[in-house]
Amino acid sequence: MRIEAGSELIKKHIDICSRVIPSKSMIPLLECMYIKVEENSIELRGSNGDSTIWVTISDIGDEDRQAILIKAEPVKKLLNELPPQMVTIESIENGKQLQVKTSNGKYVLSTFPPEDYPELQIPDTEQHVRVSKETLKKAIKQTIFAVSKREAVSAFSTNGILFQISEGKLTFVSTDLKILALFTKYNEITDERISIRGIIDGEAAKILSSILNDIEEDYIDIGTGNNFIKFSGENWTFASKLLPDSFPDYKIILPEDIAAEIIVDKKELLSSMDRISIFSGSRGTFGFYYENKLILRSTSIDESSRVEEEIDAEVTAPFNPFRLDVDHFYALVSHVETDKVSIIIDKNKRPISVTGVPRIHQHEEYIGVIAPSDI
Repeated sequence: MRIEAGSELIKKHIDICSRVIPSKSMIPLLECMYIKVEENSIELRGSNGDSTIWVTISDIGDEDRQAILIKAEPVKKLLNELPPQMVTIESIENGKQLQVKTSNGKYVLSTFPPEDYPELQIPDTEQHVRVSKETLKKAIKQTIFAVSKREAVSAFSTNGILFQISEGKLTFVSTDLKILALFTKYNEITDERISIRGIIDGEAAKILSSILNDIEEDYIDIGTGNNFIKFSGENWTFASKLLPDSFPDYKIILPEDIAAEIIVDKKELLSSMDRISIFSGSRGTFGFYYENKLILRSTSIDESSRVEEEIDAEVTAPFNPFRLDVDHFYALVSHVETDKVSIIIDKNKRPISVTGVPRIHQHEEYIGVIAPSDI
């Protein structure tokens, strides 16, 4: 096996492949990258056991069909340190070693038997749809922050993002049972007959997001099969196992009958919360009050300090005071993409909701939900 190409080209593809490869694993082979040369193209493969990526570099390599298995981390670090130049990568010692030759150096690494690597074929899909890359990036960004950072916190699969396509719209939902984030893109799918549902692992969603930031395609093919989801571009495929479909019924906490709505400038609200958090401290709370004007109040946990701020706002009706967690509410508000924020108080004592003004902007809708406490 012999590969000769520019270091930037090889580095780009190895970097994408290595996103899924753990630097340390209980299974040492999962720290490796599988490299296969076939018909003047190279296939790179990496996996962490739950997610796998395949990357193809076309019109490179020789006709000598061969596969090798190499630790991914040192190869990636070496290429990152090289200035742009032509490099030659070839197997030596009957495939027992891999040599990387640069303009002024040779680097030799031991390989592992490629037949020991798990046989990972790109899975066939039962359903297939095409989605804008920018929509997919935004859907992950608008929901990943609300994924639970702990495993098995309840009977629900809260350490992932619920992914749904139905009636021509794409929906991503996440919750850690303290806050909930919902992103919907309308008119994204032309075929309204397509119906897909699954829960994408939060770590897999982060890997996918990083891949999307570095690819050039405008549209991504999405396919689902038996307990997996697959995302594909021109020369790459990322597949991941789906989590058990035990996502909580989020629709029962969305606003249904509005009792009052508070419309406020997003920057002003975030700035006020920045000042309040100085006094409320870590895990602090603050209260919303309506006294013919909107007032935010907070007291530190040890009651050594108090803060009160009046904010310009449009309030559609009086409401009973309520208290929110500063950090959680800040995260929800910061993901609103319009200049104005709408805070919705439901008549049926459903949780407080946050959305943009207008609520649907450029065929997109974001809703954040947080449970209040009475004052």
